[in-house]
Amino acid sequence: AEEDLNVDVDGRSISLAEGFARAFSMTPGSSDRVLADGKDSPLLSNFVFASEAPKNMAGFAVDVCRAPQADWWFDGITTTAGYGSALVMVNPDNTDTVVSVKAFSSSGEYQLGENRRLVIPGAATRILDLAEIMPGVKSASLQIKSLDGRIVANVQTEVVKGLKSRGRSYITPVSAPAKEVVISRVPITAKYPKLHLLATDADAVITVTAHTASGEFVVQGLNGYLLNKEQQKVIDLSRAQSGEALSLTITSDKPILASASYFNRNNGLGDFEVVAGVPAIKTHTTFVVPTSVSKTNLILGSKQDVTLEVTLRMAGVTKWSQNVLVPAGKFLTQALTSPLPAGSVVTIQSQGGDFYAAAIFTKRSSIGPVTAQLPMIDPESQISRGVRLTLAIS
Repeated sequence: AEEDLNVDVDGRSISLAEGFARAFSMTPGSSDRVLADGKDSPLLSNFVFASEAPKNMAGFAVDVCRAPQADWWFDGITTTAGYGSALVMVNPDNTDTVVSVKAFSSSGEYQLGENRRLVIPGAATRILDLAEIMPGVKSASLQIKSLDGRIVANVQTEVVKGLKSRGRSYITPVSAPAKEVVISRVPITAKYPKLHLLATDADAVITVTAHTASGEFVVQGLNGYLLNKEQQKVIDLSRAQSGEALSLTITSDKPILASASYFNRNNGLGDFEVVAGVPAIKTHTTFVVPTSVSKTNLILGSKQDVTLEVTLRMAGVTKWSQNVLVPAGKFLTQALTSPLPAGSVVTIQSQGGDFYAAAIFTKRSSIGPVTAQLPMIDPESQISRGVRLTLAIS
């Protein structure tokens, strides 16, 4: 925005100028609330960056902060040996809320017992160890539904081999299943790439199209593929890779969830990543470069021809701006100047037409480079609307 934006960060009032970024440290296990009012508030972008101590930088994860809502879906959760996942739920309101939790595996709905309905106290955080309550599951989806309020939820996952970390990742949530899901990038370095799928409402017939630099094609065996309702399906993508980076479009006659998981090749250890399919961006999106990033790649794609304006700002000063023509069905990789200073702000603006975008950050570590992929979302989807009225009888 051209004018300063007044922002409240967990009770601390700050003024944010155009193109500037501010960073705040968080305490593990805590949550911060960010509030911005006014016509320019949709232009505010919020992110969380998590990594291990610098001497053991085997894990690096990024995620977009989200507005509270009643429904959350997560796909691509694994709880077999070596995998750990935690469901984090935050109630930003001052009153208690009741949350329904459903899980789905390859056998159908997974019985969570006493964890299927939980109370989250007002202004509190509740964390569930998914490896403990649903152990040994190769692939699972979660539905989190607040029955009398709105919450914020995320899933954090990590992988270890013996005593060594093989990476960590946030699993990007979606607000609702869809009949078309786009996964922005499975990189050329991906090892053991898998596609996780769930038909949520009814049996679904899907077709999976792969987009590569040399063209697009329907993935073998996934043209008119049947997904049984509420039964998680995992599909090996190794054959579809063929030595190229992949972007995927999954079309279906019924609502579905889809995500991809993979390891990056890294000195034999790997670096784990889960990438969820997110809705298209209508007009613009923004991201901030975290600290110690050695390389930043931008993935841009669209279902139709679209021109995107990419702008880089450092400390509020526009360093460069360029137009990128994205042909229909293509997903382009834009390598940004390396390294970009922490706090650099990159904005992608459409000049007409929906698009998809993702940022891939690379950090150096003692075991080699580790990466984190950030699927970008439309900031308009993060506006909280409506008023919750609570009546108490004494």
